[in-house]
This record gives sequence, structure tokens and C-alpha cells, in this order.
Amino acid sequence: MAKATTSRVIVFDLDEALAFEGETGPYLQYSLVRGRNIQRKLAAAGLPAELDPAAAAALPEELWSDDLWELVHLAAGATEAVEKAASTLELSLVARHALELAQRFHALYHHHPVLHEEDPALRAVRQTAFQTAMRALGGLCELLGIEEPERM
Repeated sequence: MAKATTSRVIVFDLDEALAFEGETGPYLQYSLVRGRNIQRKLAAAGLPAELDPAAAAALPEELWSDDLWELVHLAAGATEAVEKAASTLELSLVARHALELAQRFHALYHHHPVLHEEDPALRAVRQTAFQTAMRALGGLCELLGIEEPERM
């Protein structure tokens, strides 16, 4: 339902609303669960599940690929999306930003594995990017009234 706007007639389709793919709440929930699973698996492997901001800021800049920077930049834009949605009374802007963040996360998840990365610094860079994205996505979903399930 992220594609709904205040000026568009909505035809509700239950199957579409519950789909795990496309512009739906379950797709956003699946993204959150997937991101949290990375943290759980890191903790199970004896690695830090979350990095503190000071450790993240100390990571070598040359390890950051353009697409990871783009993910962090998109996550940082969440506040702006919320402010614009509030000023225009267009909640779909929040949903659209959440959807774009989830899609970008999924695309990078396959190309930048965290769990199987042997270089600790590179793993930390990827973990930081994903952690930042999940924090922003979680906040956007909370604003949209979309709960974060433990499992899916």
C-alpha cells in the first residue's frame, strides 16, 4: 500500500496487501526480520551484534563501497522524508522511503555478506551500513504502524 496517495482512489486487494514482494507492509517486515537475523547470527558467532557509533566512525573510509554509502545516505534521509510527509500531509512519502530503503538493503544483502566476511574491518563496515538502514527502517515502520515481528 506504499503506492497509495491522498489523490488516488484505492482498490483494496487482500492478496496484494499480504504479499511478501512488492509495495507491502509484509515486505517491510521481512526486511526488518532479515536485518535482525544478521545481528542474532553475529551474536551467536561470538561477534558484537551491534557496533557503537565511535567504533563505526573509526572504520577506514576506503573500505566503504559506493553502494554501502548510498544505503547509509538513504537511511539518513528518513528524517527529511518524515518532515516532507508531515508538511504535505502525504503519508505515502514515508512509506515510499521505507520501501526504497528495504529494496536497497535486500539488493546489498546478497552482494555484501556480513556473516561470512573474514576481514573484521570490512565486516564491521557492512554491519554498520546494515545496522544504520535497519534503525531507520524500523523507525519508519513504527510511524506507519507496521509492527516488527520476531520471525517470519
